[in-house]
Order: sequence, then structure tokens, then C-alpha cells
Amino acid sequence: TCVNIANSFKKAMLPSHAGGDSATAPSMLFGYPDEFTITFFINGERLPNTVLNPMFNVGRSVLTAVDLNFATESVPLFFDKTQYPVSIEMKLTFMEIEVMYKEKIDKGF
Repeated sequence: TCVNIANSFKKAMLPSHAGGDSATAPSMLFGYPDEFTITFFINGERLPNTVLNPMFNVGRSVLTAVDLNFATESVPLFFDKTQYPVSIEMKLTFMEIEVMYKEKIDKGF
């Protein structure tokens, strides 16, 4: 399950590729990567999307980096007789794609 989650994030950050599947003459047509809406929750309750949010709001974002660490126990460990890691540390880096300006701060961003 953890490997599937990591692969889903890695896939979501990449552009799609349309047309020209030839290895010798690939098309230069790329689609956009997936967009994310990031929301904070505390004790299972969603924080408001207004200036009352004690943290901050995050605009529409794209995932720009997925860093995986399989050696969270000081060495890489795998479940017996499999290639599946015992633990995975995953760091995700997002970038907002909306233009920020002063008035958006008053809206909680």
C-alpha cells in the first residue's frame, strides 16, 4: 500500500505525454501535471478557508518533488522474502500556481 501511495504521488507530479510515441521521433506535446488542493485538519476537523484559519490557506498547487527514504531505520530493511521496504519516509514539495497579491492575504492566504 505504501509503495502504491508513493508511486501515485510520483505519477501525479509528472506531465502526460500525448501523441508521437515513437522512440525515434517523440512528440513534444505534454499535458499538465495534476493539481492539488491542500487543506489542513486538526483533530479531524477541517480548518476554515477564511482569515480565521490559524495556520494559512494554500492555493491550487502542483507537486514539484517527491523524496523517498527507505533507510529510516538507519539501514534499508525489507519484509522477509520480498522487495517491499519496512518503512518509507516521504517528503513532498508543492508550489502554488496561482498568482499571489496583497489582497489575497486578507482572504486568508
